[in-house]
Amino acid sequence: MTQQVVNKILKLRKTAELEPIDPVDVYYKFSGNEKNTREEIKSHGQYIIDTLGSAIVLKEMAPTDVVVLGEESHNVHDMSLVLCIARSTPILSPDILPHASGLK
Repeated sequence: MTQQVVNKILKLRKTAELEPIDPVDVYYKFSGNEKNTREEIKSHGQYIIDTLGSAIVLKEMAPTDVVVLGEESHNVHDMSLVLCIARSTPILSPDILPHASGLK
């Protein structure tokens, strides 16, 4: 199951026109056999990090400031799985904006 999920995330990154090195956060939510899914993702955590460059986190744990770049629903092993790739919104202080725009 883990390999299927990773492949779906890689395809989602491609659909969102991201480069392989673009940093993103990956979130998931599901219905079905929740316990087995959490155990599967946890037991293959290092493989997921090595392949994707980040861990997969429950969507309910996502910060409120994330910008969703792509989201898809899939059926994997008798469960419905929603995968989401996102980026956290940078917080810029007002004094840095003129520098960022080249005005100072």
